[in-house]
Amino acid sequence: MNLVDINLNETRSTVINWPNHVKQIVDGYRSYHTIAHGIQKDAIQNSWDARIDKSSATNWGIIFELVETKDITLISFTDFGTTGLTGRVLKPEELELDLPSEERWGRFENVAFTKDPKEKSLGARGRGKFIFLGASDHKATTNDGKSIGSLLLYDTLKFDGSYRFGFRTITTTDSPIDDFDNEIGIEKLNYFTKGLLSKPKQVGTRVIIVNPKKDVVEEFKNGKLENYIRETWWEILKDYNAHISIKINDATRRIKINEHFNFPEKDSDRFKVWIKANVKLPGAPSYLIKKLHIVYDGQGIAEEDLRGIFIQRGGMKVHSLKVNYLEKSISDSIYGYIKLDEDLENKIKEDEGIEHYSYDFKKLIPKLIKQFVEDESERFIREKLGIDTISKSKNYEKDRSAEKKAIYQINKVLC
Repeated sequence: MNLVDINLNETRSTVINWPNHVKQIVDGYRSYHTIAHGIQKDAIQNSWDARIDKSSATNWGIIFELVETKDITLISFTDFGTTGLTGRVLKPEELELDLPSEERWGRFENVAFTKDPKEKSLGARGRGKFIFLGASDHKATTNDGKSIGSLLLYDTLKFDGSYRFGFRTITTTDSPIDDFDNEIGIEKLNYFTKGLLSKPKQVGTRVIIVNPKKDVVEEFKNGKLENYIRETWWEILKDYNAHISIKINDATRRIKINEHFNFPEKDSDRFKVWIKANVKLPGAPSYLIKKLHIVYDGQGIAEEDLRGIFIQRGGMKVHSLKVNYLEKSISDSIYGYIKLDEDLENKIKEDEGIEHYSYDFKKLIPKLIKQFVEDESERFIREKLGIDTISKSKNYEKDRSAEKKAIYQINKVLC
């Protein structure tokens, strides 16, 4: 073992500018979509991971709720049919070890601690809590005169009937957390929510954003949040009849799948369909493509949330591959999805963007999946639509080359 002359007891810790750190996380989500879209994606992802019935999701659900008064606005999401935030409030020295699956409270409160590779989970890096925190516009001054920005509350009812409440906020150089059990926890919940929320009635987890940003509230109220959920989670809405609801004040509405996500299985006068199932991934035959399903709608351009070929992982839409080389009126009429087997899902997760919206297609496995989709899309276009993709491809590359040259010349003049 190499020895180095450093005494860690005498060193100083690195200071983090927490407001800027949270802003960077929020900006990362915003580079793909709105904050509200990121909230629903991470909220449902965390809850779906924690469901008890992994095979059929019986009795699983999540409810998004908006409560507004003149003094405070709250957005919460509460799940049931899940494990809840099990585990202890961990000591700092315990966090030096990988956290076992039952230490869900410790994982939620802390950042980027690894999970058991055998766990079948959608999330991986623990950043979701910070898009929730970054969605809060709450500002206040503490009893000791310090300013806080953003406030996130969270609580859980456990199988043994015990209750725990916690909060997270940010100061200039810290992201303080605290927790309270049972009766004291209920008192703190009542205090922070001004009596608007009560202890959950079912085992599960609840997260509460205090005084959320105006654009988040607006997308909650104008129906966009519902559409985001329908797009991201169409697969579990279709295959599991997943119980996802939105409650605004006293009105609750359960979200149903959009009919256009019921992909046609056979050719018809209107649709042309291309399906490949249980195919070994070319270039990596130890991995299996469960299903590639491509559709062309001959009656016109598909809905915006339907366009492209979705890469699905664990029931969640992660990324959409666009169809190239064609006129926009045709390419925007082609849509579909690709599902991967469990081993391939676990492998591709390694190269998934930290916000769960993208893949690094320079890496081997994502590149091979993308190539498979592109190759099969070209065959579909040639054989089912009768379009010469080879000449289209050449013209596309010429146009791209001309575009790049034009941009280069413009930049040269401007510089």
